[in-house]
Formats: sequence, C-alpha cells, structure tokens
Amino acid sequence: MKILMGIDDLKSSENLVRALVTQFRTEDAKVLALHVLEPVEPVAPPEMSQGYAPELEGQKKPAFMLLERIAAELRRAGFSVETSVEIADARETIIETAMAWDADLILVGSHGKRASRVSCWAAYRNPSLAMPNAP
Repeated sequence: MKILMGIDDLKSSENLVRALVTQFRTEDAKVLALHVLEPVEPVAPPEMSQGYAPELEGQKKPAFMLLERIAAELRRAGFSVETSVEIADARETIIETAMAWDADLILVGSHGKRASRVSCWAAYRNPSLAMPNAP
C-alpha cells in the first residue's frame, strides 16, 4: 500500500503518525511524507519559473528537518518512508503527487488553525484497502 502523508506542522503530524502506526500494517507499506510550502503569490509571473519563491528559501531546511523527524519515527515503526518538500499550491500538489506516485491513500491532518481539535482525513483510491492493523 502506498500512503501519501500531507505534513503541515508538528502537532498535526504527530497525530497522523499515531493514526498510521496504529491503523495500518507495515508489510508492503510505502509512505511518502510530503510538505508543501506555499508561495505568497499563488501564480508565478510569466517571467519566473513555477515554484520560484525566494521568500520560502529559509523555510526549506526546517521543512526537511520536520520530515526527517517524522520519517525516522515511521521507520522505527517498520514503514518504508520517502520525503519530499515542494513549493506550490498545497491542495494541487498533494493531489498531483498522489496521482503521479500512484498512492492508494492520502492522509492529511488539520493545519493547526483549530488548536483544540486535531483531526485526520483520509482519501482512499480503493476503499477495500481501508483495513485496520489486524492479523
């Protein structure tokens, strides 16, 4: 099973990791932890390349560090994990990456705007794959 995790911040990612570790088997599971940095200007002017956002350069390193922390935790639990940081529109990039990577599951958490309630959302390509961690 290929699981794409959309990572936004540490709080929601901790809940995503907990949900993934407790609800899914590690056998044949591949996880892609994706963090998308959104530029201030949603569409680059024609003279600039897509994804060019100099204002986000300083955020790349912390984003990679967050993803590596999450990846290490998932690897300890037995999952195979890849990481990726992209600069683009988060919604479009999550969907496009899931399609290109042929993900079976997209797992995302709330983005921290509701500190009192953190939730996880999942979208399955094949609903029969939605099986809890059972023998």
